Amino acid sequence: MATGTALHAADDLDAVLVGPWVWPGWLIRFRFALVLLLAADAALLPLTFSGVSWVFSAVVVGVLAAYAVLIFVLVMQAKSGTRLVGYSPRGVFAPDLVPWERVARVTVGKTARAGRAVTIERADGDPVEVAIPPTVTEPEYRAFAGALRAQATARGIPD
Repeated sequence: MATGTALHAADDLDAVLVGPWVWPGWLIRFRFALVLLLAADAALLPLTFSGVSWVFSAVVVGVLAAYAVLIFVLVMQAKSGTRLVGYSPRGVFAPDLVPWERVARVTVGKTARAGRAVTIERADGDPVEVAIPPTVTEPEYRAFAGALRAQATARGIPD
């Protein structure tokens, strides 16, 4: 979910709930083409040692190096998880910023549609619901829920 959202870019968070890593959409879309390109490049690798043009060798090795960097970045993202919801002095990130002035209500609990969820109701009446996956442990979920409720209560926002 997360790259490109305000929550992903936020660096002033007081608390954040992190869930399991989600595969990027572009990677899911192009996975077959990427695998085919890697297989073709690996098949051409022995030719780089047979005395062919140095440009050909550079392209083959460059593509393999790019794949190594891509795999490293994906592994690091997977280890860090995906930010689901968070808050800071600026407002609640669910996953886009809702300033505290525009938050009418914060509800944390079970919903019929999403199961465990954090629901942020905006002042204009448009609620934002963030589903919490079952892989997020109950103590983490309860700790974040308590901190979010306390922050909302301190700002005069009903629960």
